Amino acid sequence: MTDSAAMSKVSAIASQPLPTWRARVRGLFAMTRPSVVGLVFFTGVPALAIEDGRFPPWTRSAAILLGVALCAGASSVFNAWLERDLDARMERTRNRPLPTGLITPRQAIVWAWLLTVSGCAVLWQTGGWSGMVAGAAQLLNVHTGFPF
Repeated sequence: MTDSAAMSKVSAIASQPLPTWRARVRGLFAMTRPSVVGLVFFTGVPALAIEDGRFPPWTRSAAILLGVALCAGASSVFNAWLERDLDARMERTRNRPLPTGLITPRQAIVWAWLLTVSGCAVLWQTGGWSGMVAGAAQLLNVHTGFPF
């Protein structure tokens, strides 16, 4: 890249307004891939009745599903953080929050860990160590080649 092309690119970036906090919140939420979390959430509902053939009280069910959703969202954010450079080069993914600069890599990794700790804490409170380990195991989905 020539010096004038590099300066032109820097000027174009500098002239763009900073994203609003609402835009950043939408970007952070989008990184959790809500449609994928919805699928995980939907498949988790029948699993609640496995232990004794009945669903637990609705408050416990809601807490378990919240913990699962938080851990699933964390997995998606970790994956977005890992693949940010590839996403920037691909036509289909270049407008995602990390490649566009809406969310910085540091913000993404902090968000991913916040979701992980929150989800595991909720699952630990509702299911003890086994619940927390089950939530943390969702992180194994990171960078496994999901076609999303």
